[in-house]
Amino acid sequence: GFIKRETRPKDKEILVSRLIDRPMRPLFDKRFGREIQVIPMTVSADQIHTPDVIGMMAAFASVMVSDIPFNGPVAAIRVGTVDGKFVANPTFQQLENPELDIIVAGNNAGIVMVEGCSDQVSEERMLEALAFAEIELKGLCKFLADFALEAGKEKLPLPEGFPGLDFESEIVAAAEPMYRDVVFLSDKFARSA
Repeated sequence: GFIKRETRPKDKEILVSRLIDRPMRPLFDKRFGREIQVIPMTVSADQIHTPDVIGMMAAFASVMVSDIPFNGPVAAIRVGTVDGKFVANPTFQQLENPELDIIVAGNNAGIVMVEGCSDQVSEERMLEALAFAEIELKGLCKFLADFALEAGKEKLPLPEGFPGLDFESEIVAAAEPMYRDVVFLSDKFARSA
């Protein structure tokens, strides 16, 4: 009944979720085996600033201050142009006829994601925009790192290594012949059984 009553997320919500996920996912340690969901929700908006980048920063900040092992910080910024000059996180009004409107995410090592649109911008102009974003991202990453030091919890310990199977060869020896027989059965009910 949920899909009928609440419908599915709108395309914009799905895209923002992907914008949040892409820069964060590689920074979680693979040894941390718990499921994680970060779900920012817009409760109110001022109709002046775009909530997508604010949601991204809120998601990044929440993981930084949590006890989840995270190799952050990572930050995001929207870069637009107003009268030919780059603007960090422009307002809706400033984005009405932009030459460039991109969202850039990155960490102290560099840029990890770029998404957006432009109006036939040259490669040099795009590189200038990315350089502008990189400077802003470093400041935001420093802010998030300081914020985590001030308000963050101690991170959970990680296991020393991945658990191995002592009897892996026995499993392969027992299962491989059965798998070879089953994979070539044409009858789907026999294959399922």
